[in-house]
Amino acid sequence: MRKVPAIIDCVDGDLARILYKESRLIDTATNRDFSLLVVLLALIGKLDLFLWMAGIGVHLFWITALFSQWRDTRGAPAISEKSA
Repeated sequence: MRKVPAIIDCVDGDLARILYKESRLIDTATNRDFSLLVVLLALIGKLDLFLWMAGIGVHLFWITALFSQWRDTRGAPAISEKSA
């Protein structure tokens, strides 16, 4: 069974669905289980498509990760020097 991030338990409605879908997308994109795709594309002679997909996908991933981090830290309180 897949573990749901704790933040999703604290949120209701549409936002929880969006956070869950985003979490699933990031988990899927970071598992690096794309070897079957490489083999399949090699068998049909289209391995160059993998390079294009990887080249575009890596930029989509870092932009999504950056936006996610920015959104998560935007509402977080700043750490004061007294508590550090």
